[in-house]
Amino acid sequence: MTFRIKFLLFLIGLHLVQFALAGIVLFHNKIWFIAAEAILLLSLILSVYFYRIFSKPLKLLYSGIESIKDKDFSIRLVKVGQPELDNLIEVYNHMIDKLRGRKNITTGATFLPRKTGSGFTYRDYHSRPR
Repeated sequence: MTFRIKFLLFLIGLHLVQFALAGIVLFHNKIWFIAAEAILLLSLILSVYFYRIFSKPLKLLYSGIESIKDKDFSIRLVKVGQPELDNLIEVYNHMIDKLRGRKNITTGATFLPRKTGSGFTYRDYHSRPR
């Protein structure tokens, strides 16, 4: 179960409990019922707001993960303004730079000998190619 689903299930459960408590208050005092409904509405609005704040950086990180899966090391992530995620994004960008450098070194090391016809051949004791 993903973090997103857990968070949504938590919010649904929380608001169902709030709704049930507001229903109980309805039979005792109408004024308190209206206040409970206003709090429930405010809670729903804040939940949607925080869900969007939390999910946007995660979508950004998932796109970075997909680029690594596709072996595309040219994509760098932009900082989002949240210190915890900015540290993670900085580490990701540093890792991508290192991977890109290693890929370039590896590609150059295998490309040059093939194109120039030079390089090393391994031979055994009797000078036979292996």
